[in-house]
Amino acid sequence: MFLALQFDSSQTWIARRLASYLSGELHTKITIDRVSIQFVQSVNLEGVYIEDQQQDTLLYAKKISLTFKDLSTEKRILAIDKLSLDNTFFRLVHYKGKEHDNLYFLLSYFSSPTPVVSDTSLVPPETEYFFTVLEKCTVQKFE
Repeated sequence: MFLALQFDSSQTWIARRLASYLSGELHTKITIDRVSIQFVQSVNLEGVYIEDQQQDTLLYAKKISLTFKDLSTEKRILAIDKLSLDNTFFRLVHYKGKEHDNLYFLLSYFSSPTPVVSDTSLVPPETEYFFTVLEKCTVQKFE
């Protein structure tokens, strides 16, 4: 099983299943063309498409690349060293008559209530800054 997960084709198959599941959960379209994960080092996503709940483009990225500075499940650390967006289009809209913008549904789905933690060693460290590369990117905001 672990050996199969090292192939891009297996990673892409799993990512497409996850995108399909999230599409159903969020009542919108999410697709990913290709995934390549170098475990503990980097993640590359190609052809990422996310619609908002009005079936308009929220995000399209030809390529999203992440490299990690530190990744530890034991310490609950996910530190990103570099985020690269290539040929990316992001459209933030606050539709008339809607309480929230078109990104809110996605953020609220992945947000969780702030947990009460008695052991402060379990609290993640402060946010670290990372290097970002934007190539041929468009961001639109509409009110």
